[in-house]
Amino acid sequence: MAARALPARPGDWRCDLGPLTDGREGFAGILTRAAGGRFVDLPVSGPRVRLVPAGKLPAAVRVRLPLAEGATLAGLEMVSASGLALLPPDQRDPWPTTTPGTGQLIRAAAGAGAAGGIAFGLMAAARAQLLPGFDLVSDWFDLSRRLAEADLVITGEGRFDASSLAGKGPGSIVAEARRLGKPVHVFAGSLGVPASDPRHLITPAGLPLAEALPRTGELLAAVLARL
Repeated sequence: MAARALPARPGDWRCDLGPLTDGREGFAGILTRAAGGRFVDLPVSGPRVRLVPAGKLPAAVRVRLPLAEGATLAGLEMVSASGLALLPPDQRDPWPTTTPGTGQLIRAAAGAGAAGGIAFGLMAAARAQLLPGFDLVSDWFDLSRRLAEADLVITGEGRFDASSLAGKGPGSIVAEARRLGKPVHVFAGSLGVPASDPRHLITPAGLPLAEALPRTGELLAAVLARL
C-alpha cells in the first residue's frame, strides 16, 4: 500500500517490497511464494499445506533448518485449520472448540515444527525444533542485505505496541534498521506506544475498526501525503 502511495510524491522512488510475517495468518504462504513452492489442498478445515523443495531455499535457511539433500519442506499454519478467523464472532468459545484439523495437517506432512501453544507437544512427541520466527524470515528474505541497501525503511502493523518491540516482525525490522543507521517509519492502525516522528497512527480518532479496515489503503495514503 505504501508502495502505491509513494510514486505520487516528488522524488525518484524505487521500492523493494518485502511482505513480512513472523507467524499467524499468511506466514506459510508468504514464505512459499518467495521460494517458488507449491500449494496443496487437504480435506481439513481451512486446508492448506505449502511444499517447498529444499534446494530452492536460501543458503542461510538451509543452515538453520538441517534438511537432507533433496528433501521437501512443508509449511503448516495452525490458523488455517484451527484459527479464530474460521469462526463467526459469536462462536469463538474455547470450550466446545477443538483442533483436529491441525493434527491432520501435521500427519499429512509427516510432522513439522511450530511456535505457540502446540510447540511443546511437537518438541516432545516429534522432536520438532523451535526457531525464532523473525530470524527464519530474515534469512529467507535476505533482509539484512536489503535493509543495508535501503535509504528509507517503512513497515507497519495492525497494532504496534510493546509486544511489537519484543521480537515480533515489525519491531525487529525497526531494531535492525536502527542498528544499520537507517531512517525507519512505522504505520499502524492503532498504537500502544507513544506516537512519534517514526511512528504514525493512520486511523482517525473515533473511527470504528469495522469501518477502518476496508479503508486501510486510503488512510495510509492520506498519512503519507502529510509527511
